[in-house]
Amino acid sequence: MEGAARVIARNGVRGLRMEELATEAGVSIALIYYHFKDRAGVLRHTLEFISDRADRYLFEPELRGDLARATLAWIHDVADLLSCVRPTAPAPALTASAERLTGLLEGLSTRWLSGALPLPHARELVREAVSIEVERLSH
Repeated sequence: MEGAARVIARNGVRGLRMEELATEAGVSIALIYYHFKDRAGVLRHTLEFISDRADRYLFEPELRGDLARATLAWIHDVADLLSCVRPTAPAPALTASAERLTGLLEGLSTRWLSGALPLPHARELVREAVSIEVERLSH
């Protein structure tokens, strides 16, 4: 779980690869699949593990740095995508929209992974939020 938390902190949830996790944890890929069945199982257990130990991870400088860099890269990517839709929007407005959207997605992901939010509803909430942000950028 600690190895998975480090990989996610470095690469983000979308960047979690079983090969890298196996190397980080010093175990075989087969052992990971034996214990967690699939990537979704690894993610679910890792996010629960991180949540249960949030205070400890918040104060681990190396993990915080990796997480901050991954978050900034994600915000930058989303701001770039928004600029494709609204090319005349000022950079600070694009960044603010990207921060709101990524923060929302992090919260919705946690709710979805915990089973508190059905995936179709989460997708609808994200679609609505993106529409609102894109409209907001046109002013």
